[in-house]
Order: sequence, then structure tokens, then C-alpha cells
Amino acid sequence: MACGRGRAVIATGGGAVLDAGNRAMMAGSGVVVWLDAHASTIYQRLLRDQRESESPEIRPLLQGDDSLERIMGLKEQRSSYYGAVADWVVQTDALLPEEVAEEVLRAYGR
Repeated sequence: MACGRGRAVIATGGGAVLDAGNRAMMAGSGVVVWLDAHASTIYQRLLRDQRESESPEIRPLLQGDDSLERIMGLKEQRSSYYGAVADWVVQTDALLPEEVAEEVLRAYGR
């Protein structure tokens, strides 16, 4: 089990936080960092990833005409769960990956 390992970074899927058992395991296993972004940023990142992929695959959130609306709905549904378990929140909209990593390290060392 990943949460039982020492000094590991575990990136969960977006819906993992919906399960109470998962939240309890995360909260009891170490520092939980929520990497957050506005729905529009997530949407643009998904589009960019699809555009830049050598073998583009339509991500489930991009299927259909209401992708941004679905992302906004999922954020609304999940935000309270993330907030309840997160020790640290990093707003990633304007950050480079290296800056996000620095914030995660800062959370770990606080």
C-alpha cells in the first residue's frame, strides 16, 4: 500500500478524495498537499496536453460540448473534501512545475 511507505509522494486521481477511507488514510499517513487550479486553467491544460500529445486521446473530461461546465461541477463537488484533508494548498494557476515542486517541499518542511 502506497500510504504505508515512508518518504513517498503519492498523486491520487481526482476522485480518490471522495471515499472516506481514502481521506482517513491520507490524513493519517503524512502531509497532504492539494494542488488546486481554477476550472478554466484545468480546461486549458487538458486541451494543451491533448494538442501536444503524439498520440492524442480524448480525455473523459473533454468529451462532449460542456467540458468546462463538467470541470466546474467536479471542483464544486470535491473542494470541501480536499479542504478537509489538505494540510497545505498550492494554487498552481500561475506557477511553473518547478515552482509547484518548491511549494510542496515547503509544505513538507514546515
